Amino acid sequence: MSSITAIARPNIALIKYWGKQDRAANLPVTGSLSMTLDHFHTRTTITPDSSLKRDEILLNSRSAASGEAERIVRLLDRIRADFGVSGFVRVESENNFPTASGLASSASGFAALALAAARAFGLTLELRELSELARRGSGSAPRSLLGGLVMYAPESPGSDAYRLSQLRRPDEWELRMIVAVTTDEPKKVGSTEGMERTRRSSPYFRDWALHNTELLRKARDAVAAGNFAELGSLTESSCFSMHAVMMSANPPLVYWNPATLAVMRKVWDLREQGLEGYVTIDAGPHVKVLCEPQSAEALTDELRRIENVRAVFIERPGPGAEIVS
Repeated sequence: MSSITAIARPNIALIKYWGKQDRAANLPVTGSLSMTLDHFHTRTTITPDSSLKRDEILLNSRSAASGEAERIVRLLDRIRADFGVSGFVRVESENNFPTASGLASSASGFAALALAAARAFGLTLELRELSELARRGSGSAPRSLLGGLVMYAPESPGSDAYRLSQLRRPDEWELRMIVAVTTDEPKKVGSTEGMERTRRSSPYFRDWALHNTELLRKARDAVAAGNFAELGSLTESSCFSMHAVMMSANPPLVYWNPATLAVMRKVWDLREQGLEGYVTIDAGPHVKVLCEPQSAEALTDELRRIENVRAVFIERPGPGAEIVS
């Protein structure tokens, strides 16, 4: 077997999920809706090697830390067990954007890993199989398998069977996502740990899940109607509902820094002045701003002037995961 390389892009959730209903299966407690980006990406190469005594993992040209390596090996072990294949592999994965800092590197990473590993082991999987496999690594990873605007949600209310669907292709709706990077440091509390802390200790966790399910229904309708202002409003509601429940955990989870707050306030001030953009923030300090193409450059120019904003990027809706060699 020869090396296989896959590329997947991170996705930014407009309607968030936060928490698991089944930790063993890594099954989200709610559905979610996201935009796959175009420039940021993870490039993962899988090389089967009969001389290896165990899987070897390199992330960004360095040996993976124990926790990172364990998550990757668990996914590889699941492929071997579920599909009856064998052999160890070398995994080389590179991100062209900050890792483990709230920019969805785990989503693109596990989408690329699932796609490349399945092919390297000689498997041809249906989208449902591939999405279930990617989800074992990251609950957000299935959404990076498809491009454009993507929903990952229960097939029916209360179901533990999730369906991945593309609501809009990358070229169907001209949207932009501005990414304001507010630190070079990785976050101190990872998403998996943070979700479990919130589920265990927040008195509002159940209400958050119910509220977010309703937001998802409304957002799906806004996408179908092409209603940008409604989608933007729902995006902010989901974002700040999620961060509110995080802050109600014990101990509280606060991922923001002063630059995060400054960007948020600037976007809101500019919106009052007629420059329309909507804030969303994942489990990290970086701010993303959903906007339309005609507003993107002006918003970006304003955000670059904010103290301690390290970099600002404009992203378009991007394609799904793909094998490139």
